[in-house]
Amino acid sequence: MDRFRIKGSSALPQDATQMWFSSDLHLGHGNIIQYCQRVNPHKRGLVGPPEDRLFQSPDEMDRELIDTWNSWVGEEDLVFHLGDFTMKGILAALDYLDKLNGRWVFLSGNHDYWMREMRSNKVVAHDATEKVLLIRDYLELKVFDEEMGEGHWQKLVMFHYPIASWNSKFKGSWHLYGHEHGTRDPWTTTAMDVGVDTNEYKPYSYLDIKTAFTRQHIEVKDSSLLPREW
Repeated sequence: MDRFRIKGSSALPQDATQMWFSSDLHLGHGNIIQYCQRVNPHKRGLVGPPEDRLFQSPDEMDRELIDTWNSWVGEEDLVFHLGDFTMKGILAALDYLDKLNGRWVFLSGNHDYWMREMRSNKVVAHDATEKVLLIRDYLELKVFDEEMGEGHWQKLVMFHYPIASWNSKFKGSWHLYGHEHGTRDPWTTTAMDVGVDTNEYKPYSYLDIKTAFTRQHIEVKDSSLLPREW
């Protein structure tokens, strides 16, 4: 049986056993270190000014992001990255991709200038192009999950930016987004920021997301302030 379906596309393999969701790696972006206060995890216990615990250069940040990524994601795992992979050009983006595990589905963010070149069918001689399965602005995904409701298909609606109302919001679909870098709490129990700054630079597995939404649903059901979808 197909394990997942993507609306409007048959370009993806149907045998993925591992799926990961992430956003906003911002590889090579020096300003993001200060903007998001990206701390080098190896310096968390360092005594001194807080800025000393931050990454000291984009290269130092990149090494940690890549090492963390590859410690979780396998070479054949399926990755959905929801925007802002890097601000650099197409060759630099592919060099990064060559170092990162996974087969990638990209959603474009406001800093992904390199994707314009990829989507223009520009010929690029780089082995990492084979890792790019799909590039979209918006994506709807259905994941087969025997624990879910009728039909056993869980719908995920993905976009770089948070959406106030999305397809099937009141029928159990989940919305995944990035861009906010953990600065916004989801306004419903079915929307989630999957950016690396919300998860210690790690991607989220499908099970991570399912667990988070299930926990939120339990908490809300115990409250007198139920959202409309209940």
